[in-house]
Amino acid sequence: QLYRQGVIADPNGVRNRVRLARSLYHLQDPDTAFKQIQIALSKKPGDPEGIRVFGGMLLAGGQAKQAEEALRPLVESSPQDGEAHRLLGVSLLAEQRFDDARQALQEAVDINPRDADAMFFLAQVEAQHQRPDKAMALLRRVVQLTPNRTEALTALAEMLIGKERF
Repeated sequence: QLYRQGVIADPNGVRNRVRLARSLYHLQDPDTAFKQIQIALSKKPGDPEGIRVFGGMLLAGGQAKQAEEALRPLVESSPQDGEAHRLLGVSLLAEQRFDDARQALQEAVDINPRDADAMFFLAQVEAQHQRPDKAMALLRRVVQLTPNRTEALTALAEMLIGKERF
């Protein structure tokens, strides 16, 4: 509601419109969210927050290639944007471009060593590359950072059980 009021107060403003789009998306109103993010990006095409939100929406909607196309220019123009690297890495992972995904996700972790999401997805890439020790080390770090993250605990347990079989 607050962001909606901000958009009403400043219809040409981008910041509140991007945040409104993010909120609407999380409230399960993706159609309106997409409209709002498209309006925001039409007003300020290179807005980093807007591009990240748009890329995240595309990813959540299963449009990995479109997310990659939206995020790649942001990563190139803002090489220290760890979130953009993470989102790009996830899009590449979804496209099964594991080497490229590994590079983008490693960059995200290098920029922000506490980015548990980037580590979790990097662990998936390492497991795909048959590097279980690296994957498990990353998952252990994810669990340290986010102890209640069930998917990381489950993945780590599955890897440990699998390792015991060898």
